[in-house]
Amino acid sequence: MEYKSKGNHFYVILSTSIVLFFLGLFLLVLLHSQHLVDILKEKAIHVVELKQNITEAEKEGIRTFLTAQEYVIPNSVQLIAKEEAYNSLELTEDSKVLSGGMNPFSDVLSYQLLSTFTERESLQQNIESMAGVEQHYSQNIFYEQIKTNLLRVGWVLLLLALIFGVLAFALVYSTLNLQLYSDRFEIKTMELVGAEDEFIIKPYIAQSLRVGFLSSLIASILLIIFYFLTGISSGFFAEILQFQWILLTIVAISLVAMLFLSMTNRYLIKRYLSKQMRDLYN
Repeated sequence: MEYKSKGNHFYVILSTSIVLFFLGLFLLVLLHSQHLVDILKEKAIHVVELKQNITEAEKEGIRTFLTAQEYVIPNSVQLIAKEEAYNSLELTEDSKVLSGGMNPFSDVLSYQLLSTFTERESLQQNIESMAGVEQHYSQNIFYEQIKTNLLRVGWVLLLLALIFGVLAFALVYSTLNLQLYSDRFEIKTMELVGAEDEFIIKPYIAQSLRVGFLSSLIASILLIIFYFLTGISSGFFAEILQFQWILLTIVAISLVAMLFLSMTNRYLIKRYLSKQMRDLYN
C-alpha cells in the first residue's frame, strides 16, 4: 500500500510518534517508581545519639552490632565524634567565648539500611534499649507518598497519550479511507477473480508496519535523548534511570505501534471487502 497523500502520511507518522513518546514516558515512570523509592530508602541516614558518659567498650559494642547486621549497607556505619561536629560549625573565637566553650554535641553513629529491610521500627527499639544509647533518629521520608505522586504524573502522561491516540486513529482512519476509496475498483476486481482476502490485505498491512516502524523509531530516538539529557543534568537522575528499562520501553512501544496500525488497517480493509459492488460508488 502506498499513501497517495504524502501530507497525510507525514501526519500519521508524526501523531503516532507523539502517542508512542508519551506512552514511553508513562512506562518509564511506572518502571522506575519503585526503584526511586528503593534508592531514597537506602540514601536515608539513620543516626544513633550516644550518651555523654558512654564507655569505649559500649560504643564499640554498638558499632559492632550495626556492622554485623546483614540489612545494614556495608561500610555505611560511621562514628562522628562530638569534637568533629563542633568543629564543623566553624565558630569564631567570640562565639566560643559566648558559649562558654561548651560542646553541646554528643558522639553519634550513622548508618544506612537496605531497601528490602522492613523491620525498621523494631530495629530502632532494639538500638534504643542498648546501653550507652541516648536516642535514635531516622529521616522521615514518606516513601509511599512519593511513589503515589510519581504514578499520578504517569497517569497524566498516559492521558496525553490517549488524547493523541484518538487524533492518530482519526488520521489513520481518514488516510486509509482515502487510499481504499481510490483503490476500491482494483480491490473488488481482485476479489472477483478469486484473490483471497489475505492476499488483498497483505500490501496494506506491510505499509502500516513500515509506518509503525518509522513512528516507533522517532519515539525511541526522543526517549533516548530524554534519557541522556536527564542523566547529564543530574547525577541523582543518572543513578535512578536504568538503561535496560529504556530498552524494554522501546520494545514495548514498537510492538504497540505495529499492532495499533496493522489492526486498524485490517479492520478498515475488511469493511471495504464486505461491501457490495453498488456501495463502491457511494
